[in-house]
Formats: sequence, structure tokens, C-alpha cells
Amino acid sequence: MTKFTLSKTACMWSGEGPGENFDHPVRYEIGGMPAGRVAHIEMSGHASDRWQILDDVTDKRYGDFESADDALASLQADVENQ
Repeated sequence: MTKFTLSKTACMWSGEGPGENFDHPVRYEIGGMPAGRVAHIEMSGHASDRWQILDDVTDKRYGDFESADDALASLQADVENQ
């Protein structure tokens, strides 16, 4: 049984100012996390087509995912296995 249902909401997009591309998010806030855990999913700093999970409590990055949805699925599994 799922204890937590995580969701992602875009909070940062590529480009700056008037050139911002709202069709291309590069960072997502994660909703539904357990108390005491905060995370974001964002594009990897070294590859624009890869995604990582950022643990905002420890300020550590982990994972190497093909999509933000893959990262969210991994984070969901991690949360359920606690």
C-alpha cells in the first residue's frame, strides 16, 4: 500500500527573461514527501538530457535518469521502502 503519493510541479524553466521557454522545465518541486524530507528533481549539471534528485535536507544529488518521470518513480520507490 502506498503511504505517500509524490507529485512534481515545474518551478524552473530554461532560458532567462523574455526568452524563457515555459515548455521546457529544468527543475521540479516534489510534493507529498514524508515529514522531514524535501526534494527537487532537476536537470543534471553535466548533461542537459539527464536528470538527478536533489535532497534539499542534505544538499546531495543522486541518480542519473533519462527523464524527470523516471527520477520521480525512483524517489517514489525510495519513499515507499522507508
